[in-house]
Amino acid sequence: MRWHAWIAPVACAVIYWPSLGAWFQKDDFAWLQLRFHVHDLPSLCWAMFSPMAQGTVRVWSERAFFLGLSSLFGLDALPYHLSAMATMIASVVLLRSILARLGGSEALGVLAPLLWIANNAVAPAMTWASGYNQILCSFALLLCFRLRLAGRPVAEAAVLAMSFGALETAIVYPAIALAYELPRGRKRAASTIPLWALSAAFAVAHFAAAALPESGPYRLYWGSAPATFWTYWKMALGPSRLGLLGIPASAARSWLAAAFTVALVGYAIRAIRLKQGNAIVFVAWFLATLAPVLPLRDHVIDAYLTVPAIGLASLAAIAAVDAWRSGPFARIAAASLVAAYFAVSLPVGRVLAADIRDRSLRLRADLDTIAAATRGRAVGALYLKGASPEFAGAALAHRPMVLSGLPEPVLLDSGATVKDPGAIVVDLSGGRAK
Repeated sequence: MRWHAWIAPVACAVIYWPSLGAWFQKDDFAWLQLRFHVHDLPSLCWAMFSPMAQGTVRVWSERAFFLGLSSLFGLDALPYHLSAMATMIASVVLLRSILARLGGSEALGVLAPLLWIANNAVAPAMTWASGYNQILCSFALLLCFRLRLAGRPVAEAAVLAMSFGALETAIVYPAIALAYELPRGRKRAASTIPLWALSAAFAVAHFAAAALPESGPYRLYWGSAPATFWTYWKMALGPSRLGLLGIPASAARSWLAAAFTVALVGYAIRAIRLKQGNAIVFVAWFLATLAPVLPLRDHVIDAYLTVPAIGLASLAAIAAVDAWRSGPFARIAAASLVAAYFAVSLPVGRVLAADIRDRSLRLRADLDTIAAATRGRAVGALYLKGASPEFAGAALAHRPMVLSGLPEPVLLDSGATVKDPGAIVVDLSGGRAK
């Protein structure tokens, strides 16, 4: 590999190095408890293949990931984050290979991965262990597409079939392959038919195993898809999130977002009109991989942009390299927009990652306080006082106490008293127990 091939992988490690220090939170605790239900082969099969969490069966990114690492490393979060880092770096290498092959330009192979890993929405997936499904899906889809470019349809289909166990978003991959092949003729487009068959079979099996939710955050609101798309678009661009850095809404923020939008949408329209297949495929990548989450009006989260951001970053890189070759004015405009994107998205992503990391560390500190207060004592009933709202939510919704062999806690108001002489009361505001 030439020296510039190392730029994006090294940048990925540098940008997300602080995320290695994060602990667990939210859904992580449910998956960490899964190993307690495995005692023999039938229970292992149940843990690996039974529909859970809205009827999903993410064999690789959740079941195998958490079962394997929790069995080996317990509650040490570092191996989980190292696995995410390694998978992300492998994805960056794949993306570089794809862009260099498509565009015949090393500049594309460097810039596209940098734009992707710098996107502020990628940071949460890299800091939250349960975000691994987004990272593994990114790797799987990139590998599928790289195999298509290499002319290996059987391997491509095999990887696609396996990628359904990473994330349901993989079902849209045939649309990406079709967008690449359509400008190259009907015969090439027909080569995607087996992929459509695989996705259709998975869709039938998935919806047979899991009914669509009729309430809660995962209820589908099809009519809200355009508004949800606009929300994700603003999140992906970055300027609307500068409030996280203490920068208030302003005309400058709006103009910067408008400039990003005009540049990307304008180039996408031009590429479609001129049938520039290399750009069209990444327009399709962004739209297709974002489409499955658009009806989730009440569950808009950063991590859902991890896979679509590949398409957006690659389109931006192709546009920037084309502009660089088009003359001094276009070169200055492209360089200015790319620099502005990095200046906005990297700090916002750092704040998002730091917030997730710090929340997980506060949660671990509270659990350590409880473990220290109960160590060596028979715990009949456990009461918690002074719990923060985020810890209270975790304790009630995700049951992290189970991982330490402790009973479900009862949360007390600050002035409440406990009459049970055998109960242990832990004051999380000061770490005291009695």
